[in-house]
Amino acid sequence: MRQVLAELPDPLPQVLPVSADLRHRLARVLRMQPGTNVVLGDGRGRRAHARFAGSTFGELSSLPTAPAEPVALTLACAVLKGDRFDWLVEKAAELGVACIQPLQTDHAVVRALGPGAASKQQRWQAVATEAFEQCGRPWCTEVRPPLAFADWMAQRSNAVPLVACDERMPPLWLGDWVSGLPGCQGPRAIEIVIGPEGGLSEAERAALDSAGAAQVWIALSVLRAETAALAAAVIALAPLTIKKERTPC
Repeated sequence: MRQVLAELPDPLPQVLPVSADLRHRLARVLRMQPGTNVVLGDGRGRRAHARFAGSTFGELSSLPTAPAEPVALTLACAVLKGDRFDWLVEKAAELGVACIQPLQTDHAVVRALGPGAASKQQRWQAVATEAFEQCGRPWCTEVRPPLAFADWMAQRSNAVPLVACDERMPPLWLGDWVSGLPGCQGPRAIEIVIGPEGGLSEAERAALDSAGAAQVWIALSVLRAETAALAAAVIALAPLTIKKERTPC
């Protein structure tokens, strides 16, 4: 049954209007016929069964609210050229990455900032939303507006564990770093930095060192940036997702 992103009022009504944009996408793009059963999800854990009726969703019935996911992973990634960043966003959303922070780094080929930044962010969020609807996860990945690397470092919280993937093969493997984190009663926040294929600049590496970021490796071979981001996501999410016992952070 297909999932559709929609705001769900509380209490849940019996009938929910369908916006013009969503109606066009469901009827014209997805060829959804009136009478189709769907799952409505707000992207924040609340979901409901419903029946698509063209201009409305009817017969709404609540589903159990999904618990918070154990790992709130942010991938802070240099923006890549072509459609490779779109692909990265899509797959990261399917894997369960909570947030993607596009970065303008010193060695990046693509200019992520400027007049087109807002439209880029909107396109990437649409890609993440489509992945949310396709894979049926209860939580929708947030794609934040692009930021310059230095600006992101200045505004991020130092309380969140930070790690940078380094193609120079430092002695620490990402999986070992994740396994060494203390347990957490609520969602465990982690931020992972992925540079462009040209690598991070010395100034960016120095800023990460000053922030106490761990330098890790994720593969024995040199990976393309989008592959590195997804490999890092899989490694970081797996151990914490299956931990049974958590203690307060």
